[in-house]
Amino acid sequence: MPLYMPLPNELLHSIVEYAAYPINGVSDFYEAPNMFKHPSPELVALSVADWRLRRVCMPFLFANIAVRCIPLEDAARLEKDLAALSRYIKFLRFGECACDSISQFHDKKSRRDEIIIQILRQLNHLSNVEFSDCKHDTVLFRALLAHPSVTSVLVYQIPGESMCDTDLSKVILWRQTSDWIFSPESDKYLSRGIRLLRLELMDIPLNSPHYQYRSKDFTGLQKIEMRSPEEDVTSVSYLCLSMLLSTHPTLNELWLFYDPGEYLICDAPPFISSFVEEFRRQKLRTVFYMHHVGFRKTNGRSSQHWCVIGLTLTVKSLGSTDASLTQLFKPLASSFPKVKQLSLLFSSNSKHIYHVNDLATALGQFSSLNELSINNVLERLEFFERNKSLPPIRQVDSTDASDAQRARVETGLLWYASLLAKEVRSLDTFHINDQCPALDSYRGGYWYSVGFRVTNGNRDVCGILTLPSYKGSRNVLLETRLLPPGFM
Repeated sequence: MPLYMPLPNELLHSIVEYAAYPINGVSDFYEAPNMFKHPSPELVALSVADWRLRRVCMPFLFANIAVRCIPLEDAARLEKDLAALSRYIKFLRFGECACDSISQFHDKKSRRDEIIIQILRQLNHLSNVEFSDCKHDTVLFRALLAHPSVTSVLVYQIPGESMCDTDLSKVILWRQTSDWIFSPESDKYLSRGIRLLRLELMDIPLNSPHYQYRSKDFTGLQKIEMRSPEEDVTSVSYLCLSMLLSTHPTLNELWLFYDPGEYLICDAPPFISSFVEEFRRQKLRTVFYMHHVGFRKTNGRSSQHWCVIGLTLTVKSLGSTDASLTQLFKPLASSFPKVKQLSLLFSSNSKHIYHVNDLATALGQFSSLNELSINNVLERLEFFERNKSLPPIRQVDSTDASDAQRARVETGLLWYASLLAKEVRSLDTFHINDQCPALDSYRGGYWYSVGFRVTNGNRDVCGILTLPSYKGSRNVLLETRLLPPGFM
């Protein structure tokens, strides 16, 4: 008898819910909100184990449905299976149409919309929708807004003006710039209740006319990105930002896309000034050049209590310093202990070589880190003693002179990723972006990127690396289990 059988259904449901979807890291400002949840491989495997687990898994397997225009079969298949799935569907995503001709586009889209509008009547548990074509597909858009159980429709463009005769309080506009949002044109949408999720304050100098719109209310505003004119932080005024922080209680995240670590600005909110002071006090600028910094409001605190949750830094050339990487990262990790997202670039001027264990240990000092991105690091990592090379984790193609080199790169990436997962215990996902030396006909090398995720309690990792070559690109599966025994 399976070990889970004595468990009550409620506890079994909680366990399955925990494993249902892959863990997502902290997204950056430009990434769309990850509302759509793909079932994890573990959930799919559980769902075919036996009938009891199948019943527990079904609400998670079919809670999120994506419907494309091409192939039209997506909508037709949903219509066919609706009787079995309707009670589970909570989220619908509508993808953009891609057709060979305008006539085909309209025919396919019209037929899809007919099917979906009929289906909507039976989706009594549908609550959230992601809709990419709200500007032109007004018939389906109106049907979604009129659905009684739908509470939000996420859109990525401004709806057509014809929609301004409709209650738009269910509509969430993902992102807009200050040029549009502070213009008179936006008033007609804001007056109909449209909600704004993210706002870009672009190039707002001290004499900006945007301040005449201080009374605007951006319902649901959660995140702000602020850029300086021509990257000149000294010309930035924070008056508009301070006003938004004080009048929008839902606003809980702020990203500054410039280096505020050098200047103290008189009208900056206190939490930004204290961050600048700490960065300077710890002399972090001697080691790191800052590109971006992200802040998040502390739960239950006033608008003045914010913590640093994201940093994008370049590690400078360290000169002749004898300090270890652990010592160099320690003041950064201790000063900003709640950093959840860290992106590191290694300066091309740096000649330092770091042992793979040392860099992993140094990053292990960030106790809250969930998502990590590292660039230009592989050539600066030492894996073995001099004149020794990494053994390949797979069989090498003897007819391809560069395949052995690729295999060693794969081993190095996997080893480093596995070390990171074990040293940085809070890490969920991370990316390594780098450049290989010239292989095949790719002079100067080529860039590759691999994203890893931690897959289990043993901190094993899994990722897909795409490697180009003259034979065409290929995907390589990298998993901790591929490393030889005792490699770690």
